[in-house]
Amino acid sequence: MRVAFGEELLRIGSQNEKLVVIDADISKSTCTDEFARTFPARALNVGVAEQDAVGIAAGLATTGLLPLVSTYAVFASMRACEQIRTSVCYPGLNVKVVASHGGIQVGADGVTHQAIEDLAIMRSLPGMTVVHPADALSTRKALRAIMEVRGPVYMRLCRNDVPDIYEEDDEFEIGKGRYWRCSPEDEASIIA
Repeated sequence: MRVAFGEELLRIGSQNEKLVVIDADISKSTCTDEFARTFPARALNVGVAEQDAVGIAAGLATTGLLPLVSTYAVFASMRACEQIRTSVCYPGLNVKVVASHGGIQVGADGVTHQAIEDLAIMRSLPGMTVVHPADALSTRKALRAIMEVRGPVYMRLCRNDVPDIYEEDDEFEIGKGRYWRCSPEDEASIIA
């Protein structure tokens, strides 16, 4: 999902000169490093300062730019929660927060990096749209879709590889679930 995000971000960046990516010193892990190499004037690395990343994004949004903050889910939702709430959500600014390493799958990094509350926190913020793609292809489609949303968006990505669920011709629509039914002998269904 992270690789698909980085590749699609690069494509969108080549089509939209207003896109600015703000990273919190982990661009290799979040796959925003290629965007920074390709568009250095539109990429900011603020260091380990997620609150500052969100504040800068809010300021850039007021000038008509399209800022995207990239960090880990736990840091976006916990370290920068107040800034997202107050500086982005209350004024309804067009800021996108794309957070990687969501959930407990980052076990080796310990509990400090495991984001299990992030979706609940972000869903509680006023005007925030929350998106969690299911696989690499839906990540690409979701990233394109969130760029069309006017206002704050939180998109959560997983760190580890996940199996493909979507196919190229599957539509992705924010707010609309997808239902896949396995064969009766599999006794499983997936809602995404």
